[in-house]
Amino acid sequence: MLSRVSAEVSASGANGAKSFLKPEVMTYDAFFQSIVRRYGLLVGFNQNTMPLSDAGAMEIIKSIIGKYLDNPQNHNKNLNKLYDFDTLCSDVMKLCAEISCSMIGVDAQGNTCSSVPQAVQKIREWNNEFAEHLKNVIGNKKVESPLPAKSPAIPKYKKVKKTAGMSAEDVTKTSSEKFKQACKKYEKYWDDSCLQLCVNLYNSCVKRDILLDLVLQFDAEKKRVNMAQFSDFTIAAYYLVTHFPSICAQYRNQYSQVLLDEYQDTSTTQAMLINTLFHAENDAENDGDFAASKRTHVMAVGDPFQAIYSFRGASTGAFCKFEQDFNINEQNKYSLTVTRRNSLFILKVANALTEPMRGENGDNSTQNASRRFSSIDDREVQVETLKPKEDAPNGTIAALFMPSQAEEIDAVVRFAQKIIEKQESQGSQVSHVSREPQLAILFRSKANMPKYAEKLESAGIRTSIVGYSSLIEKPAVKDVLSLLKVVQDHSDSNSLMRLLATPRFALSTSDLSALAAIANSANTEYLYNIYSSAGLLEADLPKSQWDSAVRNLRNKANSGEISGQVINIYGGVYLADLIMRDFSTKNDQWVNQMQQKLSIRGFDAVKRLSKILHNVEGIQRNSLTNVMQAAVQALNVDIDTAVGSALKYKDFSNQIILDDMRSVLDSLNAIVETYIQEMGEWQDVSLRGLISWIDSAKNLDSQSGSSVSSSSQTEPAQVVLMTVHQSKGLQWPAVAVVGLNEGAFPSNQGDSLKD
Repeated sequence: MLSRVSAEVSASGANGAKSFLKPEVMTYDAFFQSIVRRYGLLVGFNQNTMPLSDAGAMEIIKSIIGKYLDNPQNHNKNLNKLYDFDTLCSDVMKLCAEISCSMIGVDAQGNTCSSVPQAVQKIREWNNEFAEHLKNVIGNKKVESPLPAKSPAIPKYKKVKKTAGMSAEDVTKTSSEKFKQACKKYEKYWDDSCLQLCVNLYNSCVKRDILLDLVLQFDAEKKRVNMAQFSDFTIAAYYLVTHFPSICAQYRNQYSQVLLDEYQDTSTTQAMLINTLFHAENDAENDGDFAASKRTHVMAVGDPFQAIYSFRGASTGAFCKFEQDFNINEQNKYSLTVTRRNSLFILKVANALTEPMRGENGDNSTQNASRRFSSIDDREVQVETLKPKEDAPNGTIAALFMPSQAEEIDAVVRFAQKIIEKQESQGSQVSHVSREPQLAILFRSKANMPKYAEKLESAGIRTSIVGYSSLIEKPAVKDVLSLLKVVQDHSDSNSLMRLLATPRFALSTSDLSALAAIANSANTEYLYNIYSSAGLLEADLPKSQWDSAVRNLRNKANSGEISGQVINIYGGVYLADLIMRDFSTKNDQWVNQMQQKLSIRGFDAVKRLSKILHNVEGIQRNSLTNVMQAAVQALNVDIDTAVGSALKYKDFSNQIILDDMRSVLDSLNAIVETYIQEMGEWQDVSLRGLISWIDSAKNLDSQSGSSVSSSSQTEPAQVVLMTVHQSKGLQWPAVAVVGLNEGAFPSNQGDSLKD
């Protein structure tokens, strides 16, 4: 964009074009962060504060929740009945984000809210008042029985059939009595429903009160360790510009022209900050001539139909608020109706898809506006129909309806092959192993991407999946991480079984079952010895009875017959412990059992894995990059990746093979570098901490813009797979949009929100 704008200004011949100064281009978050870096000390914000990703934030949240649960003062809150640990962590994260994105504002008294503690106090006051009201409504009433899943139909009066001996008066009386009973039953159902709703709302208030405690602790902990999320920088910047007007004046003097791109994606907090920073209304009275010495010209550009960040406080109504804040009249509003990117056919389809949100002839208020895909109101701002540029090509667009996902995937593979063949036949400068993809496949979510990628790779097409979670879902990376998980946690049997089932070790189903049975026997012996030593079991039971004796003891503990403390010992010998025994010892009963019950091939594979686990475990306290390198070399994933690529793709070269060999270790080292950079100042870096951080990042999938995920995008790829959110603003020679199923894509999730 910067190069295009510079070229247009220079070519226009306008006055001053020759002295056109290169503008500063920054994201909203980067700009707000620069304000805090410069002036943060005025409000106690350390200039060396490190940015905190969602994955890092989740690690801090886990830590404070662990301390919160351990605090005896919180035991009476029955938190374990209200939440499981992972859900509690997730809800704290969500509430923090919602507060940060929409907390700044002005109330009826003209007071502003510019800090998390202030916001929490306001929310808590409302929450307590609402909870007290609900408590009064509920009183001593209870819902006597569970409500049926489906609400009953509205009762209708029906005459009963007249039987022998019934008079007309009896028929009327009986009919009225039945109708009255039906009405009472119907009324009771809705009374109970309302009561249950009030109970649910009250429970939500109780949960929210706990969450607010944790939000405050999270906010304090971030400050203590000098770390901040993007929203924290925005809030701090707002506090600075509202309390130090001279900062606003300085920025207005520095920037005479400000272009706000993608304005539909600004949150309430960001919009308030922009207004305060660049709108100089009444500043001359407050801060003298210095504040009003220069006026900044501000332009907001965006497309309400591309407002995809409502979940973090953005709204198409931002344009209306901008008009009010900056006193924009009709003469200063412009519609950018010509698209310079789209072909004729694609633009025609795009206009047809957005027509229900626009209405006929660009009029948002027409009757056609009621035919909508979503209940979300996109008509706060009028959007005119887009028009093509004069020399726009026709382009090509097609819709393909497939009866199953498997057939859809096959069709996408054939489409990709045709696109690649066409590019090559036209003498494109993009080589077969170019880093520039020729096709993008867009999805609603990441769930099905691996299925498409697998089929494309099988057809000899290089693919790349955008996003952090996709990086660590690569088979080679997943193998290395599974090995490291087992090394730092012997109880992680799932990761160990995954390793054993890979072609690298290829244990058969019977070998896996036999290995699991041996591990179970070893664990049973361990537990029996513990329980018998404690006097909980007889010390001289036959070995054949140990398993049933241990299980019976646990059942009694679970039922409350005996102290439940015995169930705290969940295991003592895990599968990893069994595999890591000394295979050179001839008299080890468990090694002997493995040799007897496993196949020759299976026993050899277990011995190889045992050696690998010992080697990596021996250096796990070394630097994490050394640990990664040792794990990659121990499993030979670098060699496997290179050989696999050479067999799969036709036009490999020595350089490509070397790149493939390094790709796994480079990706893992990028993960390590990001982890150390973010968490190194807050906690001692360790293999366990790295694994926990990776799991958080994978679940949140919040690293798509980080150096970790971008490293994966340097790999040669002919086809790139990503979500529609990630594709915003990008373009390719060809695009396939898949999974267009009713209710799923476009999603109808927001049309029936429930408490």
